[in-house]
Amino acid sequence: MVTDIVDSTALTAKLGDGRMAELWRRHDRVVRDLLTEFGGREIDRADGFLLLFEDAVPALSFSAALHRDLGVLGETFGITLLARVGLHHGAVTLVENSSLDRERGAKPLDVEGLAKPVAARVSSLAQGGQTLLTVDVRQQVRDEGFAFRAYGHWRLKGLPEPIELFRLETDTEGAALPLGSDKALQVVREGDDWIPVERLPCVLPAERDAFVGRGADVSALRTRLEESRLVTLLGLGGTGKTRLALRFAHGHRSDFRGGVFFCDLVETRDGLGIASVVAHTLDFQLSPVDSISQVGRAIAARGCALFVLDNFEQVARDAESTLGLWLTLAPSARFLVTSREVLGIRGEAALPLAPLVQKDGVELFLQRARAVSPEIVFGPDEALAIEALVKLLDALPLAIELAATRVSAWSPSRIVAHMSDRFRVLSAAGSRRDRQSTLRGTLDWSWDLLSTDERAALAQLSVFHGGFSIDDAEAVLALSDLWAQDALSSLLTKSLVRRSGRDRFDLLVSVSDYATERLKQSGGHLEAERRHGRWFARLGDDAHLEACHGREGRTLLDGLERDLANLNVAGRRAAERGDGEIAARVAVAAGKVCALRGPTDVACALIDAALACPLSDGLRLRVRFASRLFGRRGRLTHFECDRDVEVARGLGEPPLVFRALVNAAHASRRTETTAVMIEHYQRADAYHQLHHLPEHGRAEVLVGLGVAMAASGDGTGGQVQHEAATESFRRAFDFTGVSRSLLCIGIGHMIHDRLSEAREAFEGAIVAARTSGSAIDEALNLENLAVLEVKLGDFDAARVIIETAIGIYERSGGSVKYAVCIHAECLAAHGQLEAARREIARGLALMIETDDRTGLVTALSTNVVIEARFGSQQAAALALQRLEEKMEVPELRTQAQPAWEFARARLAMASRA
Repeated sequence: MVTDIVDSTALTAKLGDGRMAELWRRHDRVVRDLLTEFGGREIDRADGFLLLFEDAVPALSFSAALHRDLGVLGETFGITLLARVGLHHGAVTLVENSSLDRERGAKPLDVEGLAKPVAARVSSLAQGGQTLLTVDVRQQVRDEGFAFRAYGHWRLKGLPEPIELFRLETDTEGAALPLGSDKALQVVREGDDWIPVERLPCVLPAERDAFVGRGADVSALRTRLEESRLVTLLGLGGTGKTRLALRFAHGHRSDFRGGVFFCDLVETRDGLGIASVVAHTLDFQLSPVDSISQVGRAIAARGCALFVLDNFEQVARDAESTLGLWLTLAPSARFLVTSREVLGIRGEAALPLAPLVQKDGVELFLQRARAVSPEIVFGPDEALAIEALVKLLDALPLAIELAATRVSAWSPSRIVAHMSDRFRVLSAAGSRRDRQSTLRGTLDWSWDLLSTDERAALAQLSVFHGGFSIDDAEAVLALSDLWAQDALSSLLTKSLVRRSGRDRFDLLVSVSDYATERLKQSGGHLEAERRHGRWFARLGDDAHLEACHGREGRTLLDGLERDLANLNVAGRRAAERGDGEIAARVAVAAGKVCALRGPTDVACALIDAALACPLSDGLRLRVRFASRLFGRRGRLTHFECDRDVEVARGLGEPPLVFRALVNAAHASRRTETTAVMIEHYQRADAYHQLHHLPEHGRAEVLVGLGVAMAASGDGTGGQVQHEAATESFRRAFDFTGVSRSLLCIGIGHMIHDRLSEAREAFEGAIVAARTSGSAIDEALNLENLAVLEVKLGDFDAARVIIETAIGIYERSGGSVKYAVCIHAECLAAHGQLEAARREIARGLALMIETDDRTGLVTALSTNVVIEARFGSQQAAALALQRLEEKMEVPELRTQAQPAWEFARARLAMASRA
């Protein structure tokens, strides 16, 4: 509760300081005695009191008694003594002041919370002798003998929504209605808006259709206008700036007692034109002398008014001479400007307007489509097409509305199919021919406002895909006079470039397509594409790729992943024009990151395209090595391995020779005995040490050597090699390598039933994979952790883990061929035998497709286990027969012996089960 004595200053003048001091003393006694009677709590005192009550009923009883007793007190002094009382119900926080602060005069307690200023605003609306209360208080009172009169809804400054007020009816209360002010205005509901009861000036065009979304933007706009007197709503043409400004103005008319005025500046070209439009809106004749100042004085006469100045971008150079002056002359006015660029004057607060969020974009399309064809109904397939269409249109409101006009003749799927010709599709039907009637028209308007260098910069920026940094832009832009960084900054202020991250920028797809057209028309697209390709090809240099294995590896891989779209387009363009060097460098850079994080198909396509180009021996070898990072790139033959080693030796580049030797060692796993495998790895190791190559390379050899030794039956020797590899990778800060060596250690422990040690290794490997950002290595380790849980019989945990791994593989383009076999066993354990059989069939098909013979044994043995434990004995016997027939093939038996031994152990466990 907030109480306030009416006209206390006038009473002091009338009574004199002495008598007034006595009046205040007796006033305070009345209040405090009533607090004792009704159980309230005093918090603060000025010309009245700030009081707290636990309940509405004693507060209302206190208020009625206060008005009565103050009337009696006033008669004693020969005056009329009236108080205003405001009541609100809400939570507050009590803050106790320190004893030292209290000694210096501070109150014992402070009250914090929204309820306090609400009660104060309500009190200020009351007439003398009145108690006003909010609906929150009214709802606390049932049949306690109080009478109330509804006083309608009031918009209080600072609150997002109006509050309904009531008056407590007593014998002493004043009969007048509450007094409105700049901080409070009575409103009534009209549609979606709150309209002032008092007729206020309003010059706004009608809203022709329903407003969709933008709730957060409306709130942000209100906050900005409370904090700043000039707000520029900033955005690309077609983002809905005008529509948002109108919605705000219609919905907040009651905030501006001086009126709300809309001024369309689309036809203006200078400051005098701006002044003329505002004068016309305010309906007065502009004098030929000092016109801009005359308008400023007219605006000032309106007091607290809102002026919406639409389409300011083409007269932004005149902002200071018009708006700047009016801000000085009219201190109570607010200005909401829509513009494609910031005005750059003192006092301006910019509010950038992004396209719609996806769900609001879909809703906008549906609403506008129904306006065109009221009976239209979209099925599930078309709903998906609408989702895709909104994404293709960058959720740009103008583009969505133009696309929706097509639904009377075209399905959403058909519109999506024609998006390659978006500027023809996105044009308004009928006779509408303004600059917003086509997407091209609104972009033409922005283009015409650019300088020559700004146009060149925007056109050349269209060669980027997936965004760019300032360094990228500086490397690719070729401008006559403007510095690339200044050009980028200018295009940002004009809403043609947007920020997509802390140091990252991009173009909306529609803007990019438009700029691409302009670049081709200028004839400069080929050279811009070459500069783009050369810049991103540097990411495939040996030094850069080598650094991906070191201390900065995670950061460099993050950069490669961020620029994958640029690598992809640079590689495709280079291959199309036969530029083998750029195509090759880009392919190996993409291969480096995609092998770890996916998507693998992007890198594989770039590798194929590069290999089809004329290449030097060194580049061809590097691309071939990149191809070996992907299991589906085919099997290496002895001839290919020997040829690669020979070519590398001929080039005299030890790193290439070493890589060729390592590839040959890896390939030997598929066709050679374990003794030959060990020999291959030892040869690679000797070459590495002879030429003092980077440490992580030798660690990779040790991993392979450990695998070969374990396959030969020397599990202990294999573990020693893997542990040495792990330490070597750690010294090199190569956490991808750490993940892979720990994986091998974990598998070794699991084979020998050291399950707790296996779990520790797998979990450490997962942490290392996440540290390096290698999604595929994370999934591989999760896959083996799931095998461990299966071995322990915890199929619930195994299923959760393996489904997580499959999700990572599918997102990153990794192979799920082993994971689906593990998943099949989990499904069978949960009683989903048919689903398990389908997963096994899927795994077998993938093993055959990739010629993975070890995997084939794994899939077949899992099939036997599933049928033996969860299916029929007949099916298990058939599956076992098929597996044994495969193992009769000598080559398969040699390659898959470890898998076969592991399978037999699991079959024995299944038999016992």
